[in-house]
Amino acid sequence: MNAENFSFRSVTNYLKGSNVGEVRLLRPGYTRYTPSHIARELTVSDKELQDFCLRITKKYTFPIHTSPDIDYKNKLKNILCSLFNLFKTSKHLSKKRKLFLCAKSVKNILPIALEAMEIQNYEIKTVKSKVFGGNVDCAGLLLVEDYISAIEEFFEQSQTEKPEVVILPRASFDINMEDLSMTPVKKIEDIFNINLILA
Repeated sequence: MNAENFSFRSVTNYLKGSNVGEVRLLRPGYTRYTPSHIARELTVSDKELQDFCLRITKKYTFPIHTSPDIDYKNKLKNILCSLFNLFKTSKHLSKKRKLFLCAKSVKNILPIALEAMEIQNYEIKTVKSKVFGGNVDCAGLLLVEDYISAIEEFFEQSQTEKPEVVILPRASFDINMEDLSMTPVKKIEDIFNINLILA
């Protein structure tokens, strides 16, 4: 899909008369249930969006950003804060064998944060959204079923000892510790007989 095909006429007309400081342009999302011809129309690369934003910004007084422009620093900062709080409250966690499960959207950022925190004795497994599929890559749309599949894959492929604790993103679960399908995170703990921590 060519990013130039996006029509901003109605949006920009509205924004011209508003007090907006900047615009954030998100990549179109779709699931595996989306018809293939629509998924193709919604497929646009990060580079296309960034190039488009650079060109369109010249035409308007307000800046337009894409997710990659601003998410990297924000995500890194949020992960570092979460890790700091996690290891501050769990004194013995640093000595335990740890498995970090993460969404695709942070798979390149999490290792940098862990290295910056000088955390050792861990492995990372990226969790694929098998339930929703498509180009879903955020933790908020990962389900217990996705985490179960990821842990099973990890155990099948890993040659190391079983981790003593599995650390999952809190964003996947609500205040009742359930995912979007209302499945409790405890199901993972019960299946694998392993300690879970949400961070």
